[in-house]
Amino acid sequence: MRYSKLQVEMSNITALLFTQPKAQDYRATEIWIKFRNSGYYVYINFEQPFPKIIEKQKLVGAGNSLNCSDYKKDNELIQYAKKSEVIDILDNSISFRGNFNDTIEKTKKLFDLFTEPYLYY
Repeated sequence: MRYSKLQVEMSNITALLFTQPKAQDYRATEIWIKFRNSGYYVYINFEQPFPKIIEKQKLVGAGNSLNCSDYKKDNELIQYAKKSEVIDILDNSISFRGNFNDTIEKTKKLFDLFTEPYLYY
């Protein structure tokens, strides 16, 4: 999917998670955006240039889970729903480790359409 299509789809998110390699550190290296009703999620690695084509990843299992390691699920993925927290984490992630600042800025723009405090309920 292209960036413009993802922008349109953002109003349908059902979960948003960041990979935070350091516990209780409000900086991230990845974002996982789940569209449970559509059966997929998208994954953006901040340590890479923003992809020209964003691949949809199929949710797995009966619980519609993300396809990643149990270690990552249990120790690094943190879910957020409040827009202000998501923006704060993105801002704090600029220049963190090997993150591409342009990738983070482009990811941040995906949340411009949200006017309510929460991205999903």
